[in-house]
Amino acid sequence: MKKFLLLVFVLVSLYWNVNASDYYVDINHSSSSDDNPWTEDLPFKNIQASVNWLLPGDTVYVKDGIYSLSTPKWQSNFPVIVYVFRDWTKDNPITFKAYPGDKPIIDWLWVAEWFYMTGKTWVVIDGFEMRNLAWAWVHVAWSGESISVLNCHIHHVNNDSGSTNVAGIKFDWVKNSYAANNIIHDISFEWDIYNQNTAAIHTYWWSNAIVENNTFSNVYSWIYQKRAVEDVKSSIIRNNEIFNTKT
Repeated sequence: MKKFLLLVFVLVSLYWNVNASDYYVDINHSSSSDDNPWTEDLPFKNIQASVNWLLPGDTVYVKDGIYSLSTPKWQSNFPVIVYVFRDWTKDNPITFKAYPGDKPIIDWLWVAEWFYMTGKTWVVIDGFEMRNLAWAWVHVAWSGESISVLNCHIHHVNNDSGSTNVAGIKFDWVKNSYAANNIIHDISFEWDIYNQNTAAIHTYWWSNAIVENNTFSNVYSWIYQKRAVEDVKSSIIRNNEIFNTKT
């Protein structure tokens, strides 16, 4: 029985690897539509449209353009633009990535978070500029695992009501997270970058993380760890550039 289950697992893993798909989002394409078949010639217009179709191992390529406000969805009392609702695996992560050579800009006009996931695993976010956001750009909450944020420029995140926990990235109840080669700056509450609960990276019950080669500035805390996991204190923080912060 164990051998049979192992064989099934291997076959399923091979299936996902062989059948992984590339999706394309291009807001400036003359034929872009969320009803398209997601090819480079007929791309989606909005990123959330791709999330509805993703399977393990898939990659979403986002091309140049300014991706501005669409109608937010409410998840756990947060207005959210992209809500990830599926899990993936170590061998078959899901990837949201700037198209090679492009630098797509996410601009939500101070209304919502951009990327929210609860209890999700093995997601890679790579190569975006994000600006004018509320609360956080990436918010991972409630038992998330193995979330990577790479090569992103995250700036001008503000909240002027409710929670003062404002951040470029929020890792809450997350383990095995990875943040590398990002630039994060100008994070504020009520437009005050030195409010004590603003942070480039905000964490709560955080463990086994690697934070390296980032630049943090114009924020109260470059990392604000509200509470650590008592029996797991093995995060690695190295080679980051930090200036114009209080802590």
